[in-house]
Amino acid sequence: MRLLGKLGLAAVACLLWASSASADTTVKWLHIEVNPAQVKIWEEVARSYEASHPGVKVEMQFLENEAYKAKLPTILQSKDRPHIIYSWAGGVLKTQIEADVLADITDSVKSGGYSDTIAPAALAAFTSNGKVYGLPTALSQVGFLYNKDLMAKGNVDASKIKELAPEIWTGR
Repeated sequence: MRLLGKLGLAAVACLLWASSASADTTVKWLHIEVNPAQVKIWEEVARSYEASHPGVKVEMQFLENEAYKAKLPTILQSKDRPHIIYSWAGGVLKTQIEADVLADITDSVKSGGYSDTIAPAALAAFTSNGKVYGLPTALSQVGFLYNKDLMAKGNVDASKIKELAPEIWTGR
């Protein structure tokens, strides 16, 4: 199974393990994924999980990116909030942790062996105070580019620019 499929399965497994799902349980999964190939993988993961866990139904719902960003804070405050969401690390994660709208999934991530299959830096992005609150579904690199002439004009020595500490990016 591909990495994103495994992460989708991990998300469902962590949620259900943490909440001890019983018969006739509906798991709501809210996402912003527009790539049909990725949505198909997640749908396959959901159907596979349902097949091996009678009485569990996984409902996936899509919201467009900007609508998602605008509505998510309100959705997370409701009693009918989704069980699995797409979110961001850094300040967004910190705010959601402080609002107590995310579950601590540390034990299920570690006991399920998922922490051994995810790059430590990727897992750290969703970890705060030693507790894991999410799993990465995509990784990207951020580059810093500059115009040498403008830097020289501004009397900035680019060799003095240091890498930002991980705490800045992850909100830890």
